[in-house]
Amino acid sequence: MSGIRLNDKIPSATVDSLVGLRETPTSRVTPITVDNLSEQMLAGKIGTEIDKAATAASAGIRSAKTWAELAAVAGSAALQKGEVTDDAGTHTDPVVGGSVPNKGIFSWSVSPAGWKRTGEYIDVRANTVSGAGIATGNTPVGDNPVITVPKATSTTVRDNQNDTDAVTPSMMDVGLEADFGDRVLDEDFAAVLLRDGTGVPIIASNYDGTAYIRSTFEFTDAEYESVEVDDNMVIQRAKRWGSNKWENGPFKDLPARFDGASATIDAGNVVALLDREIKATFNDVSPRDPKVVDSDLVYKTVTGGLVSTVKEDLLAKNSLAAGTTKMNAIYGVGQSTGIGRECFPLLSTTALNPGRSLMHKGCGMRVTGTVQTSSYVNTPVAKSDLVEWVDAFERLDSISGETPFSAMGNRLVTSGAFASTEAFLFTTVGVGGTGYMQNKKGTVPYANLLAAIKRDWIMCQALGIPMEVSIDVFFGQNDRGAAAGVVKGYLVQWQSDLTADVQAIIPGHGQVVFYVSSLANWTAPTYADAFSFVPGDIAQAARENPTKIVYAGSEYIMPTAADGVHFTNVGSYMAGDMHAGARIRHKAGQASCFKAASATRSGATLTLTCNVPVGPIVRDAVNVTPPDADAGIIAGVKDGFRYYNPAAPTTISSIAILGSDLIFTLASNPGSLTANERLFMGCDGAAGANGGPTTGPRICYRDSDAGTHPYGNRRNWLAADIITPT
Repeated sequence: MSGIRLNDKIPSATVDSLVGLRETPTSRVTPITVDNLSEQMLAGKIGTEIDKAATAASAGIRSAKTWAELAAVAGSAALQKGEVTDDAGTHTDPVVGGSVPNKGIFSWSVSPAGWKRTGEYIDVRANTVSGAGIATGNTPVGDNPVITVPKATSTTVRDNQNDTDAVTPSMMDVGLEADFGDRVLDEDFAAVLLRDGTGVPIIASNYDGTAYIRSTFEFTDAEYESVEVDDNMVIQRAKRWGSNKWENGPFKDLPARFDGASATIDAGNVVALLDREIKATFNDVSPRDPKVVDSDLVYKTVTGGLVSTVKEDLLAKNSLAAGTTKMNAIYGVGQSTGIGRECFPLLSTTALNPGRSLMHKGCGMRVTGTVQTSSYVNTPVAKSDLVEWVDAFERLDSISGETPFSAMGNRLVTSGAFASTEAFLFTTVGVGGTGYMQNKKGTVPYANLLAAIKRDWIMCQALGIPMEVSIDVFFGQNDRGAAAGVVKGYLVQWQSDLTADVQAIIPGHGQVVFYVSSLANWTAPTYADAFSFVPGDIAQAARENPTKIVYAGSEYIMPTAADGVHFTNVGSYMAGDMHAGARIRHKAGQASCFKAASATRSGATLTLTCNVPVGPIVRDAVNVTPPDADAGIIAGVKDGFRYYNPAAPTTISSIAILGSDLIFTLASNPGSLTANERLFMGCDGAAGANGGPTTGPRICYRDSDAGTHPYGNRRNWLAADIITPT
């Protein structure tokens, strides 16, 4: 009973009568008296069973590789244990009859004489954790290890799980003391090294310096679900499947000592005991259990393969607005147009929205705190640069200046589309002069992105606010010559990889949405290409994956710097404002930008149906001049459109506006639809011409959005595309 304690132990040799208490159905507590205790125990069934168990135990275990070897040797005592470790055949059980597997656990029967099969033989060497990611002390953990823990040879054990499957364990709660920072204290332990999925300590250090190991372990066995062991790993009690009652030993089919591995794997956590040495596996993903202690941030993590407790200054709350209820963490990826290359002088030199639009103090908007040109593609982010959040503003790093993100933050905060208690955090990991292959999963920029996400998630947990991750993509120049469909595949893979990694870091996070704008500078002298499939791939990726990839619009309306590739400072601001508008409309379930939805053709009439944010559609040949007469542009372009049909070539004669449709009249009827028929939209330009609204690839149609930002209007221009008529 709880609450009654026997303070002084009585030597067992002096005990011959016992007075105790018990509970009965009619009386809460009833006294009991047992006299001549030792005589009763030894004379009755208890004594008989003790004698049998002692005799069997003293006889030891007969171990054989095959059934024939075991059957050839008689047992030396009733109930003596035998085992066959490696025999795939079957035999007739000599005691109870019937065909049984040769491999297994056996018990010697005196009458009838023979070895009776009593259970499965489980090789503890095969039942241990194997594969990458074993961690003992400071052994490297590795990234996302897949751990194979074969609990049983059967796939139909009583937990209804396929126990032959590999297991990817979740990150466990750890707290080893590191060279920097103090231990994270637990109410009961000096340091908790490992917890289960419910937060209960499994392995810990007591205040007296001794180790604590939780004594209950789950495993797969034909009859028993769990066992309890003492400090020497000797089994004391066991619990059968489906029962809440613990039974005292000896136990059928179980070894007297629990030397092998045990695992609690159904919850995703793996703990192994190998020769009494504790080993744990970790999935190096999400730091856990962050706390704000005075002005410090304390959390547990696996960094560089070492399990550590981290303690560092927490200054973020000095800039984050009081009462913030959510952090919208927005990260930029891609190339130089997303990092502010050539975008100076700076426009946003002071914080536009203090407390609600933030960046990392150490590095600013650019994650490495540098110009982030191609020479920095292998530069890892400095951890110290991610420690503190401050109000967002722009800073000049050599030739990199105004990024799109100050403008983005300004519009998001002031739009009214988000709660006034939501904040926005901006970081760009983009690197100039690089393509998808230099930014995908497995690269340094991708690792920098995950490092920033992990760090920001730690901060949000410590401050008690949820965090949602989304991505803004500015890229395509270095992939401008890719064949049709290639860049679409890049975007789909990129989004899928990052979603999986973010969901591993942030439990319960949904899809990581990519907001992508299409380039319009492949004609610039640096590249001098006349055509690109990239805009069409971006548009198609968004059409096929509407909840994952969002088309933010085309960049041809942005003015470009003297090199014809990069935006001016105002152009960069406009790009950020455009991306913010796409995010706001997508959140509201509206068309993210002015874009094509579908195309149909009947005879010589082709109808392009569009999603229009704010009608009506307007042909504007002043702000975006028609590219038809650009020197060197391919024949057949009209207002930025070109009809392509190699089976029946023809051109566009006229374009009319009808509601949300554009009606194209072709010079001749191409006849039946063909597989290679296309409408190119903003994909053609004059090789060697600067990008921009009067020189590069462009389209002369916009919507009627009357909104403005500090440097111009917010009209939405028809996004470049490649669409197949039906």
